[in-house]
Amino acid sequence: MFGKLLISDLTTGKMKEYINLRLEYGTQRNCLTALKALWNFASSIGILGEKPGENPGTYVRPKKPRTLKNFSSVYNDKIFTIEELEKIHNACLALTDKFPYQGELIMLMMSCGRRFQELTKLRKDYVKLNERVIEIPKTISKIREDQFLTITEPVAMILERLDKINNRSGYEKFKAVPWLFPAVRYMSATNISLEYLNSDKTRLKTITNCWNTIRDMTGIFGAPKCFRKTFSSLAKDTLGATGPATKLTGHTQDATLDKHYYKTHKDKVITNADKVAKKLTFPTKVA
Repeated sequence: MFGKLLISDLTTGKMKEYINLRLEYGTQRNCLTALKALWNFASSIGILGEKPGENPGTYVRPKKPRTLKNFSSVYNDKIFTIEELEKIHNACLALTDKFPYQGELIMLMMSCGRRFQELTKLRKDYVKLNERVIEIPKTISKIREDQFLTITEPVAMILERLDKINNRSGYEKFKAVPWLFPAVRYMSATNISLEYLNSDKTRLKTITNCWNTIRDMTGIFGAPKCFRKTFSSLAKDTLGATGPATKLTGHTQDATLDKHYYKTHKDKVITNADKVAKKLTFPTKVA
């Protein structure tokens, strides 16, 4: 019945009635956000008349439970130790046949402290070996600034492994995919067009299966998002200050991120990245 309701009849009471059909607090908030956005859109295009008044969702407040389960919060203070990082590194090497590209992406997260969402959108042409950088254009950067990550020894090793995967028997078709981390499902694709090849459909979007297997193998407590916090802490401890560390991770805190820093201080950033990389350079125990 709610779907047949006119937007002009969408009152505060109707919104409350609808979100209360959902039991989870988070779902109620998401539904309320959607309803408010729908009303705002209708108001902006004139459907609700010249004087639509205030959004009826303004005074709707989902009731927050006293004990809100937030499973992601258990990792908020988690930082991996060097020993744990080495175990994860070796597990990724061992799983490369089972989870190609996923293990390499996890190792890259570990080696540079960058956001998962940024790394999955890296294209092969962003890699500038002669400059020792992988560009992170503002179109994929969370802070909407052109940045880069340094090709340190661990990162160079990961790039070499990606090339080896692309040269495996049956994987040659991935050479045509523009993404640094392609989706394995592309192997079964048919009627491949240039538009499809360059779309998000050929890009790796999840490492869940690989990470769960690594966690089972190593018994390590943590989540992929902990790599960023771990790298940030390691960078600060190694470099002795927060400012230089933020240049490696792309953080905007401490007012140290100068808008043009990545253009004028590239050599210094690369030098600092090398210092931190020495802590993360592990012997290759598994081919």
